Amino acid sequence: MLHGIPYINVNKNYNGKEVREFLAIYRNKYYQKNRELLKVKYSLKRHKDKKRRIISNYIERTKAAYRLLKKEQKRIERLKKTNKKKLEVERKKYDQFVVQQKKEIRKKEREKLKYKYVDVDGNTNPRNYDIITWIRIYTKINVIRRRTKLKSQEVLILLWIYSNGEGNSKSIKWSELTDMSVKYVRINSQRLLEFNLIKREKRGNAYYYDLTERGNKFITPIIEFVKQKTADAKRVKRKYVRNRVQPSETTPGIQDGGDSVQQEGAVL
Repeated sequence: MLHGIPYINVNKNYNGKEVREFLAIYRNKYYQKNRELLKVKYSLKRHKDKKRRIISNYIERTKAAYRLLKKEQKRIERLKKTNKKKLEVERKKYDQFVVQQKKEIRKKEREKLKYKYVDVDGNTNPRNYDIITWIRIYTKINVIRRRTKLKSQEVLILLWIYSNGEGNSKSIKWSELTDMSVKYVRINSQRLLEFNLIKREKRGNAYYYDLTERGNKFITPIIEFVKQKTADAKRVKRKYVRNRVQPSETTPGIQDGGDSVQQEGAVL
């Protein structure tokens, strides 16, 4: 017997019963293999059917999504067509409103031009004095930055420490005065500490900054440069424009011994 199959000796004569026993064994083996093959075929068929269902469902979902997309595109096109005329009407109204507003603004400006103030010093505008002052300060800081090879933030910190005096440059004061975080001073003072221009000391939960001896020598020419020119604003007193009016026939003129007649222009 090998794997349940009996050995057959070809040189031996077998009777009918033995032959039928051999055939029964082979028949059972055949049916067993056939059943196993049917199971495999059924399993493969079930697996293929499952995959086919998954693919068909995916195709159906894709087709449904495509149909919804086309439907939405058609709806959007219908909305564009229906609202196109409304948009054109609103655009015309808007354009007319802009044109009318421009006309009114031009009319007001022309009315203002009829009555002017006379500025004795035409190159000076007192209202811009604050802006000019800040421009000068910003220019000085840029000059200092280029000459000292420092950043603008570092120059500001040096000036702030000098202005507070010794022992008064507390980090929280910077935040109170400038509305900037304490982290601003801590970050932008690292190079100043490396160059030994300032020193930092922690007292409690706050940091105190002071100038070193080298920092004092370094800041002295900067302060002299900042104080070198002091901007001074001279306010100009505006005068009214007086337009001469021709005297009427009943009003005596200068040649008749009367006073000249003048009319003050309106003041805006």
